[in-house]
Amino acid sequence: MAIAGAVSAAACPSLLPKDVCEMQRRIYLQTDFKQTEEVRAAMVGLKDLLIRHDGGAAVVREHILGLVDHVIEKAHQERAPWAILASAAGNEAIAPMDRALRAYERQHGDVVPLDWELPPEIRYLTFQTEKAYEPLADRTEYSFGLFGGVDRMGIVEQVRVTRYPSEVIADKQKLGGYRETILPQSGVPLFSLGGGQATPLREGLYLVDIQLKGKPATQGWFILSRATPAALPVVKAPVLSQVFHTGRPTFQWADFYSPQYRPIEHRKRRMSISQTDTGRQIWHWNAIHPQPLTSYSPNVRLPDGNYRFGLAYEERWLAGGGIFVGRESTVSVPFTVQK
Repeated sequence: MAIAGAVSAAACPSLLPKDVCEMQRRIYLQTDFKQTEEVRAAMVGLKDLLIRHDGGAAVVREHILGLVDHVIEKAHQERAPWAILASAAGNEAIAPMDRALRAYERQHGDVVPLDWELPPEIRYLTFQTEKAYEPLADRTEYSFGLFGGVDRMGIVEQVRVTRYPSEVIADKQKLGGYRETILPQSGVPLFSLGGGQATPLREGLYLVDIQLKGKPATQGWFILSRATPAALPVVKAPVLSQVFHTGRPTFQWADFYSPQYRPIEHRKRRMSISQTDTGRQIWHWNAIHPQPLTSYSPNVRLPDGNYRFGLAYEERWLAGGGIFVGRESTVSVPFTVQK
């Protein structure tokens, strides 16, 4: 745990560098979180500290990330338009809430202001890490993805994500499986880029480079923190490899919040049924700010065969620059239908 969450506003452990302690005192004692420029200065200052101490002790970096968490949480509490954010409830995607949010931020300042902004042709951008458990193999896997809503298909020439200073983790032109699609519910074009790995993505400063057709390049950044879920959802039915003697099984699970969850965060629940052999998705239900449902029988008739029930919870927050950052916890349980 970062030290910042355990000390008083003014106190700073002697093991920390002077510049980190000065930033802590500035944030806790001098920053008015209603003032856009003061919050912007705090976030840019924290980015500069992460650069300055990139090769330093882990405890120093963790402390800086704790200060980032504090600024983001306070900025949401003092600046977020909660009615607009809540209007996404029940939707599969944040569109069209994103339009209202962008209009609000143009008038009142970003919820988390940085020293850069997304091009107007990009409606929103989300960077998300995922922790997924495969119970049949008793295996946990990690992945990450960058995806964004855009005004029209085909306008993204290049997008690249780099962990500071130079570790490229995703690149449209050569790394990460770039795709474009249309969101079925909203009709918004969406691009996505991501990858998988054996261990959680390292937290810290990430750089985002975006090149749209006929537009100047955008060089942005965000800070990844609180990104790896410390727990996973629990599916109660099906149990592992359960056989249902009906084509309309009832699924049961426990409502889930990760241990890192904060009230400032968007929650999204995703449920799906897919065929085991082909991976083809037969049914899904995604909802932002879902009702605390823990049992459901989808309105589908499954023929005899082998399937997987997927359950995922996403938790996201505004990290600045128009980017949402989030974590996702996923479990996929195999089952069989044999009537």
